[in-house]
This record gives sequence, structure tokens and C-alpha cells, in this order.
Amino acid sequence: MSNISVATLLTDGARVVADSRRLCDGRRRIHDEARLVLQTYRPHRLRIIRGASADDEQQRRLELLRRFAAYPAVKMFVGPSPGRACGVCGRPIQPKETEYDIEAGAANVTVDAGCYRIFIDEIATTPRPSASI
Repeated sequence: MSNISVATLLTDGARVVADSRRLCDGRRRIHDEARLVLQTYRPHRLRIIRGASADDEQQRRLELLRRFAAYPAVKMFVGPSPGRACGVCGRPIQPKETEYDIEAGAANVTVDAGCYRIFIDEIATTPRPSASI
């Protein structure tokens, strides 16, 4: 056996285990963010041409907000709008009117006050996995 001490082996082993856990956590985070991006943007690639009703549009809006609400680590920012449109309903948000930015991993959506209220209702009722998986 070589001249390596038990303490050195234990220290090296603990470092390797810590590095492995860190890499696994990073892989899980990237996997979750990629899944959210795919869930958010995949349906928009090839749209089916069909007539739409107000109910269909409402369901589409709710589904988008549910996807964001289900993400374990959602960040929200609020401030005056520079004049953008709501990312959910498409309504223009007037300059200086309050806009809400919802960030879930790599995905981000800016919403108006009405869609934000719907989002808050969804986040209160949607089961969410733990942020530290």
C-alpha cells in the first residue's frame, strides 16, 4: 500500500462526493429548466389552423399560467411598464401602468394586472414540487 494516509483518502472522498452532488443538482436544475422551456414554447411551433372561441383563448391563457405556476422556483418582479404587451392575453400595457414579470427558470413572461391576478389564483391552487430536488 502506498504512503497515503487514511485522513487524506477520507478528505479526497468527501470532496469527490460533494462535487458529484453539486453536478447532479446542476443537471437536475438544467433538466427542469429545459423541460419548462419545451412545455412553454413547443405548442407554438406548428399551430393548427382552426376557428377559436373566447373559451379556447381563455383555456390557452390559463394553461400558460399553470405551466409557470407549477415550476418550483418562480420569481416575480413588478414595476411600471415601458409600453409592452401582455405575454398572455396580448393586451397592450400602457406606459407607466403596472406590469408583472414572471420568471420560471429560463422562461419569462410579462403580464398585465388581470392576468397577474389569474396567475396568483393558479399558483395558490397548483401543486408545486420542492425547489431543492
